[in-house]
Amino acid sequence: MAYRMLALVSGGLDSILAARVIQEQRVEVLPVHFLHPWGCGSQDAVRLITRQLGVEPRIVEAGEDFIAAVRNPRFGRGRNFNPCVDCRVFMFRSLFPLMAETGSEAIITGEVLGQRPMSQLRKKMILVDREAGLEGRVLRPLSAQRLPPTVPEIANIVDRQALFGFTGRSRAPQRELARRLGVSEYHTPAGGCNLTNPSFMPKLRDFLAHYPDAALTDARALNVGRHLRISPDLKLIVARNESEGRELEALNNLSAPVEMPRSVYIPDGFDGPTVLVCGPVGAEEEELIGGIILRYSRRQNPPEPGGFPLRVVSSGHTCRVFARNASPPDVVRRFLIADLTSSTRPCRDEVE
Repeated sequence: MAYRMLALVSGGLDSILAARVIQEQRVEVLPVHFLHPWGCGSQDAVRLITRQLGVEPRIVEAGEDFIAAVRNPRFGRGRNFNPCVDCRVFMFRSLFPLMAETGSEAIITGEVLGQRPMSQLRKKMILVDREAGLEGRVLRPLSAQRLPPTVPEIANIVDRQALFGFTGRSRAPQRELARRLGVSEYHTPAGGCNLTNPSFMPKLRDFLAHYPDAALTDARALNVGRHLRISPDLKLIVARNESEGRELEALNNLSAPVEMPRSVYIPDGFDGPTVLVCGPVGAEEEELIGGIILRYSRRQNPPEPGGFPLRVVSSGHTCRVFARNASPPDVVRRFLIADLTSSTRPCRDEVE
């Protein structure tokens, strides 16, 4: 009889190793890659996982229910806005339909006991499994010998003696195991979930204060650009480079609710940032938008008689307006949604 298990795989070293360890025991491993609006998961990771495991992962994408869980976590948050325990429970519960569809016996994760302060302590692992309704069905191969036996181990579906007892934050045992298993490509642990990043917190708080859980497009937009709150009804997102400018144009093309219209302002013939405008715009706001674009632009070309031209795209319609005067730096700083005193280095509460 062929046994199947789902493996949550982020693209990081631990989760890839956990899946490979169980593959070595001739269990069919079906990788799953979890996506949520704030930076967990990517198409690059999907390609990496496919190369390392030989199987293309299934994608599970979180939406409105995940935003609601972040807004009101039952089990609290880490150092920043990361509700890691609630997130883990959410992820496990999201796999129930796929477990039933594939006939999978258990879920494999790359968690290492004691590696993360928020969710990878023994009592937190037990809590997550119980809350998710998966007691005995979550296999953590890298720390299994230091945890109670799971159903697959008790049933001899996997050999417990061939699993490991890693603990703590050191990655040296994992790197040695990667060498033995031929795992040569994985994402570094410095990346991960934006919910653990101090510099992301002001943007997230602003989103939760002004948007409903259903605003998925606006939730994803938090990952792009500089954010400026002009008024309760109006926010600007200023691209930091050409790639972000294209992302903002793509977001503008997605449908927007009537009460929260979107438009995009694009420099026409001079070097300046694209700006996504979330909310209604009048003459005064349009002058401010132009001024902010000029503040962040290089403006190497001389303006036309009316000023620097901007192409405005809104609801499929295009018009042309002009920016005349750059906004003073203190005006821009006043609107910027940012904690200028915080470090941009993410803390290590996120999970594999």
